[in-house]
Amino acid sequence: MPNGSLKELLASSNLAFTGTVETVGATTVADVPVNDRTVVVQVGEVLRGPPEVGVPPGSRVTVQLSAELPPLNVGDQRTFFANGWVYGENLAVIEVGRSAVEEAAAPTARMAGRRSRCRRSPRQWPSWPRTRWSSTPGLPMRSCEPGWSASPR
Repeated sequence: MPNGSLKELLASSNLAFTGTVETVGATTVADVPVNDRTVVVQVGEVLRGPPEVGVPPGSRVTVQLSAELPPLNVGDQRTFFANGWVYGENLAVIEVGRSAVEEAAAPTARMAGRRSRCRRSPRQWPSWPRTRWSSTPGLPMRSCEPGWSASPR
C-alpha cells in the first residue's frame, strides 16, 4: 500500500501531514525503539487528522518509516500518511505511505474533507495522551497505560 493512490492512502491512515525530516535514528517519545527507519519530522501542515490530536505546524513527530519504502534523509520533505502509535507529551506514528509534497498536499486536503465519513469517530480514538498501540509486527503493543482508561464510549 505505501505506493497506493491518495484515496487508498487516506483510507488506510488516520493522519496525513506534510513535513521535513529533522533527524534520522532518533525519537521525541520515551520508550519508542529507535532504528535507522525512525525519524523525527517537523510538521508543516496537517491535512487530515482527528481533532483530539492537536498537531500544530512546527511540532515534531516521531515517524517509524515503512520498510516497503526507501529510507529518508535529513531535509527530505514529504506528505506522510500514518497511523497513531504512541501518544504522550509527543506523538509517534507508523507510516502507511508517503508522497512528494507537491503531488499530494492539495489533493489530500480536498479528499480528506470530502471523505469525512471515512474518518474514525472520536470514540475510536484513545484519550490523549495516554494510549499506545501497534499493528506492526515486532513493535510493542499496549492498549492503555496502567492507571488510565481509553475514551468513554
